[in-house]
Amino acid sequence: MTELASFWCGGALGPIELASLRSFLGQGDSITVFSPHPLDLPEGVIWRDAQERHPLYGWRKQRRLMVDKVHALRHLIAARRDRG
Repeated sequence: MTELASFWCGGALGPIELASLRSFLGQGDSITVFSPHPLDLPEGVIWRDAQERHPLYGWRKQRRLMVDKVHALRHLIAARRDRG
């Protein structure tokens, strides 16, 4: 038995994704799907909160701070350029 893991960040899984998961189960593999929100998964597929592996909120917060710093730097460069 192979232990598989996957990440899903979209909405509901479509028929192809669900068929793929069932196919892994049919081969005797175990599969865990990490997602930031609960999903309707086939019986036997394990759902885990993606925040366990990667704290998405913290990443988004850090990304926001980085974007703010980039904007501040851009304004500083523009102000210096305007001064001549």
